[in-house]
Amino acid sequence: MRPSTAKVISFITPSVALCAVLGLTTIALSVVGAGHIRVGPQRGSADLYTAVAHLERGSVYAPVRDALASRAPIWPAVTGLAFAASLFVAIRARVRAWRIAKARAAAQRISNVVCERERSERNLRGVIEGLPDAVLIQKRGVIQYVNPAALALFGHPRAEDLIGKRSIDLVHPDEREEVLRLRGESPRLPPRIGTRRFVNRDGSTLWTEHTVTNVEFDGEPAIALVIRDVTARHRAEQALHRTEKSFRTLIEHIPLGILVLRDEKVIYANTAWLRMCRVALPHDILGRDARDIPIEEERPMVEARLAGLGRGESQPAAEMRLRAEDGSTVRVESRSMRIEFDGTPCIAVVARDVGPEREMQKRLMLSDRMVSIGTLAAGVAHEINNPLAYILANLDFSLEMLRGPRASPDASSRADINDALEQAREGAGRVRAIVRDLKMFSRRDEETIGPVDLERVLESSINMAFNEIRHRGRLVKQFDAAPRVLANEARLGQIFLNLLVNAAQAIPDGDAESNRIFVQTSTDEMGRAVVSVKDTGEGMTPETQRRIFDPFFTTKPLGVGTGLGLAICQSIVQSLGGEIEVESVPGKGSTFRVFLPAAPSDACAPRGAVDAPMKAGRGRVLLVDDEPMIGRAMERLLAAEHEVIAVTRADVAKAKLESGERFDVILCDLMMPDVSGMEFHAWLRTRSQGDADAIIFLTGGVFTEQAAAFVSDIPNLRLEKPIDSNKLRAVVNERIAGRRSN
Repeated sequence: MRPSTAKVISFITPSVALCAVLGLTTIALSVVGAGHIRVGPQRGSADLYTAVAHLERGSVYAPVRDALASRAPIWPAVTGLAFAASLFVAIRARVRAWRIAKARAAAQRISNVVCERERSERNLRGVIEGLPDAVLIQKRGVIQYVNPAALALFGHPRAEDLIGKRSIDLVHPDEREEVLRLRGESPRLPPRIGTRRFVNRDGSTLWTEHTVTNVEFDGEPAIALVIRDVTARHRAEQALHRTEKSFRTLIEHIPLGILVLRDEKVIYANTAWLRMCRVALPHDILGRDARDIPIEEERPMVEARLAGLGRGESQPAAEMRLRAEDGSTVRVESRSMRIEFDGTPCIAVVARDVGPEREMQKRLMLSDRMVSIGTLAAGVAHEINNPLAYILANLDFSLEMLRGPRASPDASSRADINDALEQAREGAGRVRAIVRDLKMFSRRDEETIGPVDLERVLESSINMAFNEIRHRGRLVKQFDAAPRVLANEARLGQIFLNLLVNAAQAIPDGDAESNRIFVQTSTDEMGRAVVSVKDTGEGMTPETQRRIFDPFFTTKPLGVGTGLGLAICQSIVQSLGGEIEVESVPGKGSTFRVFLPAAPSDACAPRGAVDAPMKAGRGRVLLVDDEPMIGRAMERLLAAEHEVIAVTRADVAKAKLESGERFDVILCDLMMPDVSGMEFHAWLRTRSQGDADAIIFLTGGVFTEQAAAFVSDIPNLRLEKPIDSNKLRAVVNERIAGRRSN
């Protein structure tokens, strides 16, 4: 039996409610069989709109139609229709509510996005407004936005002063053409970072660094410029550039030579250095090794200074000789230091040409020595005249005994003659010693440095000052062991002569027996030689002691002292690496002490030292001297052992050599009127270096700068007049034996 329609509807009503409770979005109403309606999800429906569509198409009325057609009772159909209508109303209300909710949600989301965007824009604007750099946005060349920094940069109080204006008007006139060209190439400029000059409101130039970026502004393409003011930095850079240029100009015109080394190679030399070293062009010296700049003898010192600078050690000022491009030598005082040059560590050498200064000092020292000798001239003349008196007396006696009325061949007469000649020889030796001392003090070879025996130099100085000393006090000598020192004899003698004369002049006349002058040598704990000169004179006040070494300071009466003696002494001592000090008590005298470093233990003996006489066969000796008496005397001395040919002119000697004559030894005077020994040596060297080296020079003194330079440069042996007879024979024999052994 088929169930009734009412039952079916009543049965399915809970299912509709259940669908609503379950939130089904799709339902269908259909008739199952005759007069039956089924309520439930419709397959294939997408959402609630599907169910609504079914209801609107009239499918909900189908059961009524079908029921009428089948003549079924209409109540169930009416009931179903009412239910369907109410369901339709409910569903449509639900759909409307859902649509409203969905629209509200979408609106809320849009509102949130808009709010977030507005907040981001506010934050971004706040950042841009707070930037220290100017920000300017333009569209089609017209300014759309400026931040406060831009207003401050361009000197405008309000944004309206710039917005709407042409951005090209802010660009410096000299750069506008370039900016317009870039804009004409493309409406959108390529992003870039660069520099640009702008113009302030007052017309002043702004130097800037700027960044160009393509952006969107109000939905349209725009260009953003971020501008940083670097005017102050530019001015500082310009000032620095001007300063650097000024310093470079100063360095190029300063009279001091400046050399810059990188990795011990020359990378810069200023004009003064080029001029000082006779360098024609800068590139002639660039890249040169620093070790090749000084002369060979100075290279170890340069290497040591470079190594010290490399270790970060400061180097004191040093005096050295440089090799100039023309082969000459330049004496400089240099200082070296580490610097930064062109951003890299370098070494700067600052040098001062002290050649003229040293030459002036040499002349001043020589002048001071001459003044000292002039001051002592009367005493020196006395010391020479005394031995000359008995030399002449003894020679006259000897001549009378040999050829005068008193001539007698007996033994007693010969003994008297022998005694007289011996005394004359002793007197001549005294004169020779005085002349030797005078020559030592007048020597011009200031640069000759060698091991010097202090005692010998002190004795010479004492001999020169003795006449001044003996009338003021008694001399007490105490020569204890002291090392030899590296010095120049003339300069060293000048020191001691000044100290001895000052000591004598510090003692008043009239009481020579009570006063003393002490001269002492010793060695201190540092191994230095010490020379002390002490007097019992008037002494000095502390104020005088403080100024005693100042140039031109003197306590002596006008015309007695120049005030240069002690200043020169101090200069000489310091140049030798030593020290000089003074102690004095008013009324009790003064003590001067000179400290000098010892000479190296392996120092060579001074040139001219001669070994013991050597036996040699008979040889040929050519003697060239413009003084005939010297030639005859030496011929007599050597004739017993050798054949001696004596000539008085160098051109005669040349003729003999050109004719083919051969000689084992050539004795030649250095200073001759027509052709000097120097010119003869130069001529001989062009013919035979061996013959030139065989020359032994004889000299009574080197009194020209040319001769002094010549003597210091040649290797030839030199004998000082008056020449000791035994020494002359020994030198000649040694030279002949040496040439024949070769």
